[in-house]
Amino acid sequence: MPTTRTDGVIRMLPGERFTPFALAKKLNAKILFESSSFERGRARYSLLVLDEAFRLIQRGDDILFQTVGGQEQPFDSAPARDILDNTCRVIAIELAAAAQGIDLGGDVTKKKLGAGSRAAYDCVRRVVEPLKGDRIMCTDFEAVLKLVKSGEIVAAVEKAVGPLC
Repeated sequence: MPTTRTDGVIRMLPGERFTPFALAKKLNAKILFESSSFERGRARYSLLVLDEAFRLIQRGDDILFQTVGGQEQPFDSAPARDILDNTCRVIAIELAAAAQGIDLGGDVTKKKLGAGSRAAYDCVRRVVEPLKGDRIMCTDFEAVLKLVKSGEIVAAVEKAVGPLC
């Protein structure tokens, strides 16, 4: 079993064999970060976040720093804006890829998607047609990015399943 030091760092003992995902599940981690390297001899590492201490949230053009207690204060930082923008872009690409994956499995009307998944899928498909051949994808990703940044996808999912948090 992993041992926890007094500073909260969890250290694996020699001979213990946990995959990062198994350990994250075992410890009920909120977030799992994985390093990767294709260079021979470079060690990989995993970072598990067991509890969140804060969130960066966006309201319009403002970025707010929100503590676990719910207090908010402005967080004016260009790097934070870049991180938030890049995260939104990754989410948009993932949503477009997920919708395409659903389409590749056959007739969408016969699929038993969960209510939230169906709402997100329908939202994406309102702005992006299924990929049936080669085309430039950046316009598709930008269209889904607008849905992400406007909160439209979250609103559609919450309408289908209730509040997410």
